[in-house]
Amino acid sequence: GSMAGVYAFLGIPLSEAVAVATMFRAVHYFVPFLASLLLYREMIRRGVGDESGPAEVPLGSHGRGTPQSGS
Repeated sequence: GSMAGVYAFLGIPLSEAVAVATMFRAVHYFVPFLASLLLYREMIRRGVGDESGPAEVPLGSHGRGTPQSGS
């Protein structure tokens, strides 16, 4: 609303100012969102990040929950 108000204050008709502010917000939010969806789809298609799987916690002699003798 403030963007449209500033444009109207600068002499642009209010209806055009609202249209420009709305178009700016749509481009500002939706273009990066759509680009990230395309990139995410490409990552899924290529299988990026599937090699390692979930991170595993080593449960050796120093891991949590394992008893230590001789301390």
